[in-house]
Amino acid sequence: MKKRFRKGLIAFAITATIIPTMVFASENNEIEPLGAGEWDGLLNSEYGIYASRWVTTRPVNSGGGDIRVCMSGVNAGNTITVNIYEQDISSDDTVRTDIEFKGPKTGTSEKTCSSNIDVEKYVDGDFAEIYLKMKGKLESDTVRVYIDD
Repeated sequence: MKKRFRKGLIAFAITATIIPTMVFASENNEIEPLGAGEWDGLLNSEYGIYASRWVTTRPVNSGGGDIRVCMSGVNAGNTITVNIYEQDISSDDTVRTDIEFKGPKTGTSEKTCSSNIDVEKYVDGDFAEIYLKMKGKLESDTVRVYIDD
């Protein structure tokens, strides 16, 4: 009984070692650190946008470096202005103002993104706390807003 148990235990140990190695090992594949060379989504939410008032997103934490703002669903004829802020107890530092997302001639816009925006100098502690204020040219529009880090 003990020999059979030992043989079973040895067979299990060998199987547990070989199978994961065979499944996950492949030739010529490099492992990249998470987030390297790819955008990480910090915000992906829908917002109602108005001409009569500014709409503010929730703050998101960026570790610094570059971020980008993207938007989809802007209606034909509308232009949405986005201002980016870094939330700080002592003051609200504007990172960049007047990014515009324009609607197409007909229908609604596909996802389009701003150029890269460097927020490194706004990091206090571990993060830059980024939020957006948005206002449209037309009174009512519902758009999807993204902040990528």
